[in-house]
Amino acid sequence: MKRLLLIVFIFLAVFGVSLFVLQKGTSAKAFTHRYKLTLTIEADGAKRSGANVIEVNWIEQPQRGPIPVPHFVARVAGDAPVVELENGGAIVATLMGDDPSYRPVPLEHLVAKTFRLVDSDASIPDLEHQTGVRVLSGNQIPALVYLSDRTDPKTATLVRQPIASGAQIAPGVTFVDARIEMTSVPVTRTLEHGLPWWSRPDRPASVALHAWRQGNMIGEAIEPESLFRR
Repeated sequence: MKRLLLIVFIFLAVFGVSLFVLQKGTSAKAFTHRYKLTLTIEADGAKRSGANVIEVNWIEQPQRGPIPVPHFVARVAGDAPVVELENGGAIVATLMGDDPSYRPVPLEHLVAKTFRLVDSDASIPDLEHQTGVRVLSGNQIPALVYLSDRTDPKTATLVRQPIASGAQIAPGVTFVDARIEMTSVPVTRTLEHGLPWWSRPDRPASVALHAWRQGNMIGEAIEPESLFRR
C-alpha cells in the first residue's frame, strides 16, 4: 500500500511539474464584454425598471495537458436587477435559473444568442464588439422572483415562465420587457439597496431560495447567493 501511494505521489508531482513547464511562457487570451440588463414592469398604471451591469470574462485555458478541458471558461460578475414596488415588494431578475420547467440562457451566452452569433469559441472575440440594445424573448428572459416584502427573504416566490409582454407576474404587476444594452461602464453593485436583507450574516439568500422552491430543495444544486450576485 505504501509503495502504491508513493507511486501515485510521484506521478502527481511529475504531472504538476510537466504542466507548469508546458504553461510557462504561454499567455492565455482573455475577452471581456459588458451589458446592462434591464427589467421593466408596470404596476398601478406606471412603468418601473431595475438595471445592473453584468460583466462576462472569457479566459482561455491551456490545452497541453493530458486531461482535456474546455478551451474557454467564463467568469460572470454583477448584481441582479431589482424593481422596487410602491407596496414594498420587488421583482428580481435572477442571475441563475432554478425552475425545473424553465432553463433560461446562461448570462455568458446571452449576447451571442441575442445578437445571433454562432455560440462557439470562435465567436468569443466578437462579443465585446457588439453594440446596441436587444429585447429578450423566450428563454432569454432571466428567471424572475417576486417578493411581496422586499425586506423579508421568506416572501420570495417564483414567477412562472415563459412570460410575454402584458402577462401578470404578481398581484397588480405585469411584465413589460427585459433587455440588454452593450456597454463599457464598470459592473454595478446595488443589491444592498434593493434587497435590504442581503448583507445580513445569516445567509438570507438561502432563506429566499428555500421559499422560492416552496420547501422542495430537490433539484439543481446551486449557491443561493449566486441567484442574486455573481
